[in-house]
Amino acid sequence: MLEAADKSHDAINALASNPEVVSLIQNVGDNMEKLTKTIGPIASDISRKDAWAKAKPKPRGKGYANFEVDEPPLIDGNLDDCPEKYNFDDYLRHHKAKTGRELKPIKTKTGQYKIDYDGCCPECGAPREYLYDNVVSMGQLLCKCCKTTFTTHKTHLNKITLRCPHCKYALVLKHDRKGYNVYTCPNNNCTYRVKRINTLKNRGIPMAEIRSGRHKVRYFTRIFDINYEELEKMKLLTSGIKDKLSNINNPQIILGLVLTYYSSYALSSRKTAAIMKDVHEVDISHQTVLNYATYTAKVIEPFLEGYKYNLSNIITGDETYIKIAGKHAYVFFFSDSNKKIITSYHVFCNRDTLAAIKSMYQSIKKYQGNIPKDLEFITDGNPIYRAHKCSSTLKVLTST
Repeated sequence: MLEAADKSHDAINALASNPEVVSLIQNVGDNMEKLTKTIGPIASDISRKDAWAKAKPKPRGKGYANFEVDEPPLIDGNLDDCPEKYNFDDYLRHHKAKTGRELKPIKTKTGQYKIDYDGCCPECGAPREYLYDNVVSMGQLLCKCCKTTFTTHKTHLNKITLRCPHCKYALVLKHDRKGYNVYTCPNNNCTYRVKRINTLKNRGIPMAEIRSGRHKVRYFTRIFDINYEELEKMKLLTSGIKDKLSNINNPQIILGLVLTYYSSYALSSRKTAAIMKDVHEVDISHQTVLNYATYTAKVIEPFLEGYKYNLSNIITGDETYIKIAGKHAYVFFFSDSNKKIITSYHVFCNRDTLAAIKSMYQSIKKYQGNIPKDLEFITDGNPIYRAHKCSSTLKVLTST
């Protein structure tokens, strides 16, 4: 060990005395001094910026407000405390008792009635002889009995008024979204708004922040544009596919092998075609594998939809995105968590409330009319599942 140490010491001394090594070390030292002079100011600036960034407080995310669903709105016909409406005969008796004279029909200068309207007043039922042409040639009429103005346009006659369930104020349109409209209560003295503001004040939130719109203080409801008759006529997934399973050129055992590899073992169509050729010596293309799967789905789907399932009262569901031909799509799955049965499987282009409603409806149809009263849908916190309560969808579907 001592001899090895002495040899290494002699080698180091020989290198130190070598003029080439000495000049190389001097050049490195000169270059380091130049680099220090050049990088020194830059390094100091970087260190100051780093220290300032660490000392600066990071912005705290305020987050999003929780999605809340209010109770359904009221309709004029369902209000309990609306003033009592009088009919045409009541107005005639009231006018005679007040003036001592009968309320006569409208008389024109020419003696001819020019109103092109054969109906009656929608408020009191007065005949057309008691209706004024309030706006000439514009379709607005005025009733002589109840002083109600209305239009002969059908959309206005059939229009209903939504009212706040807390203050009975008429709701106004807030947002016109795709597939639904958002209505809100404009009453500043609404009990719902006053209660929400007091709750936020008790939590120490300043009034300026409450008025900024960050907190929900007014009553909101969503009215969805959904045709429930279309849900009843919802077609099967394979409705547009022709049944060609009986016209395939291979025997049924080949069909069974293809479906086993492609469906049961979740292999791709190309891998399935390769296995059929390498293992079973059956030369088929990957497109043939896809065709066999499609034709089989056409035959099996009606049996799956019409089968009498013995389902429980708990249905769980979720959705995820997939790519189809390079484009994003969303697949919705609902299943019976107790019986381990898939009750709904649909692919949609959009992840919205209408897609969730259609998936839930397919699950409800599996009960075939015997829907349990304590039926529960368990989903995640996605607002599309809670938004369906705004249109009372489950109540309409279960009643059918």
